[in-house]
Amino acid sequence: MNRKELRNLLKIKGVPEYYYNLDEVGETDQKVCLGIDNQGWIVYYSERGNKFDLLTFSTEDEACKDILKRLT
Repeated sequence: MNRKELRNLLKIKGVPEYYYNLDEVGETDQKVCLGIDNQGWIVYYSERGNKFDLLTFSTEDEACKDILKRLT
């Protein structure tokens, strides 16, 4: 699964877009976020500029599955 597929699946499941940010562009506060750093794909909850429950994955597929699990 990639970001585009995840975005479509979350929409089908009725998860509001303001619950997540899959591009780290624009507003990221109080959302589950997907990003990339030098360690790999990262998933975290952003609040007040801090990253909570941060997990790192080696593939986009694994990261997207984690976000799907967190939001559904």
